[in-house]
Amino acid sequence: MFKGLTSKKWCIVLVGLSIRLCVAPFTGHPCDMELWESFGQRFIVGGVNPYAISFAYPPPWILITGLMYSIYLLFPSAPLLSFILKLPIIIGDLLVGITLFNIVFHMTGDRRKAEQAIGLYMLNPYVIWISSIWGMFDSLPALCTLLAFMYFVDRKRGVSAIFLGLGIAFKYYPILLLPIVLLYEWKHKRVNEAFRYFLYALMPLFVASAPFLVTDWKNFVGQVATVPLMIYRWPSTPASFFAFIYVFRDAWPALFDYFMVNSWLMNILSFGLFLAIYIKITSTLHRQNSASLPRMLNTGFLTVLLAILFSSKMVCEQYFQWVVPFIILDYIIFNGENKRLFNILWLAFFIFFIINVPFYNFVLDVQKREYSYTLFLKSVVDWYEYSVPGICKSTTLFALGITISITCAWYIYRLLKSIKPSTYTKTT
Repeated sequence: MFKGLTSKKWCIVLVGLSIRLCVAPFTGHPCDMELWESFGQRFIVGGVNPYAISFAYPPPWILITGLMYSIYLLFPSAPLLSFILKLPIIIGDLLVGITLFNIVFHMTGDRRKAEQAIGLYMLNPYVIWISSIWGMFDSLPALCTLLAFMYFVDRKRGVSAIFLGLGIAFKYYPILLLPIVLLYEWKHKRVNEAFRYFLYALMPLFVASAPFLVTDWKNFVGQVATVPLMIYRWPSTPASFFAFIYVFRDAWPALFDYFMVNSWLMNILSFGLFLAIYIKITSTLHRQNSASLPRMLNTGFLTVLLAILFSSKMVCEQYFQWVVPFIILDYIIFNGENKRLFNILWLAFFIFFIINVPFYNFVLDVQKREYSYTLFLKSVVDWYEYSVPGICKSTTLFALGITISITCAWYIYRLLKSIKPSTYTKTT
């Protein structure tokens, strides 16, 4: 009996992994995959400092792309390059799925729920597309934050801090989760532990950044500090209510240009919204006393990540992958009613990016317009590019952005309401 149940977990892993490995060599984002190749090539072959060119991410990802490019040079071919650059991301996906299984099984003792958790992640079309078709590495910081959650709940504070620090070293967003952990320690009068956690969490970023700070600190600081914040420019169409700007690109160009020139107006609105929500989240978590540690921590992480999606001017489609593991934990362990919100969000993000970057442009053969094995897509490409008005695309993206924002706001409200002391009894 248990052998069969155990095999179901690995069947899910095998199916999810097989899909990823099959599509990885023949697909890729039309811009990002070229960037990974270019930075890996320049860093390894040319010995060029990536931050002297234009690399907006912290160092770990450039080190990984350099390593993968070195492997590719042993057996150079276009499909192998696309595959090898995605392999660490696919491994990250696999580990997130297994970690979700372990967390759910450990906390509930229910193998069926644990299998549901790993299935919802490993077989989710959105997750598969982001990692194995797009080639974006958000599964790696998502894995790190999930492991930080798991080890903190297991009372292994130092290990948790290191993993949260690794997440920060991949992408900066996990630093916004750090105060949630520190607040919990401070509330329970563990000031020394909070200080130690803080130092450990910053250590991975400092270690990874040290060589670049020593060799060329001006370019390093200039790239990593300004580009991710998008202080001085707009990103591509954001997957939030800020997408309304792009409706005017086709319907009212003069107003669109005004927003582009005066983007500081949207910066103030974006930062102000997030700050207000963040204060509300932290104050609510501080006042409640009856929630178990797993529920409190998962709620804190999830509400902060949803607040980023709701309020930020810069919301790219892959950012939702940060949230997916914690939503799965939320509705499988704590509140099954939130499954509907998860389905709305992943579907909206999925549809958003296959419209924003038409799905066929992720196929390498179509990108080159060779149609050697994708001739059946040529009519779709011609119709979409020459027959569909731009206003239809921008209006659809705006509607999806509004849907995402409303859903995130409602989810935040439900989560904060759910951890009021009067709503449930304390669990172990």
